[in-house]
Amino acid sequence: MSFVPATFKDACEFLVCYLVTKAYSMTNVRPADQKVPTGSDGVEFATVRIMTSDSDFGRSFKSTKNDPTDGSTKVVQTLRNLYTFVCSIQFFRHAAPVNDSAGLAGFGLGAFDKASRLGNRLSQEDMLELSESMNLSIARVSTARNVAALVNGAYYEDRGSVDITFTTPNDETLLLNSIASAEVDLQFAQPGRPHPDHATITASEVTQ
Repeated sequence: MSFVPATFKDACEFLVCYLVTKAYSMTNVRPADQKVPTGSDGVEFATVRIMTSDSDFGRSFKSTKNDPTDGSTKVVQTLRNLYTFVCSIQFFRHAAPVNDSAGLAGFGLGAFDKASRLGNRLSQEDMLELSESMNLSIARVSTARNVAALVNGAYYEDRGSVDITFTTPNDETLLLNSIASAEVDLQFAQPGRPHPDHATITASEVTQ
């Protein structure tokens, strides 16, 4: 079943969730504020929340090219907006080490460690290629926060967060008429001629 986001903002949130999932091979990365079970103790998860509104579109530019259809007098006009959004990514719980193929226990990263390393992880070649395929670019990575330490980690489970500013282009394309034309029939009489002369004039107006 394919996922159809309700809004453009939801679509961007979904892409960031997928990016974090691939970055750390996590199985539970979801949008924040969902009414779902948090899972068993010791099973890590992460949440993603876009902190900016749907209307935070930045600079834009317009480009125009001819419609490639044979005989067309239309033009294809594209308006490209650069959508910038700040995403709060939060990690919960310490990852339980998993044995590798040799049977040796791996190293499990804590929530704050994952938040601290996310910016560097996303700058590696495989993640850059994935980001590019989704039209996502990273503009800024904040300092990670050890949330558990801020609220007394002796009573709360491991938790770390980081804010990342992303940009993505949003294109709006229109097919517009470039030329409007009209034919006008004229009849006019010249002195000394028994019949009026006849002429057809085509008037053109560029409307773009």
